[in-house]
Amino acid sequence: MKSGTNVNKKKLIEFVRRKVEELEEELNFYKQLLMELTGKTVHEEVKSKPLSPDNVKVIAIGNDIIANIVELRDSVRIMLRESIPSNNPLLNSFLLQLLRDKKELGEMKDFEVKENKGYVTEIVIRGINNKSLVKEVEIALRYLWKEVHREK
Repeated sequence: MKSGTNVNKKKLIEFVRRKVEELEEELNFYKQLLMELTGKTVHEEVKSKPLSPDNVKVIAIGNDIIANIVELRDSVRIMLRESIPSNNPLLNSFLLQLLRDKKELGEMKDFEVKENKGYVTEIVIRGINNKSLVKEVEIALRYLWKEVHREK
């Protein structure tokens, strides 16, 4: 194979990757619009993706990984890489209060906080009706993580 062909092949691969990302983003906009128009969750209206690496997101601050977010068929699992004490005042007054408020507003059906030996290890959110909810929880987790590590 000639070197000119390799360059063209690399450009073609990059072009196709960009196009796929653009189309996925466009599809997400259509899903959001459909959800707004029908009043149903995306999972009720559109078949969800099977679990794949694309469904897993890493939340990090610098080189520190805080959590992994896994989007499943009917829920989102947030698995903390470093457990937070379940009696942490900021956890209860900020993050968990945010989740309770979002549930009350109907932006999700329910949530569950999983603990092990007095530490929160995972948060499961079910029936998300607002696509920005996961981003809000991600931002809240980043803030909580920074505050917990500032105290040490």
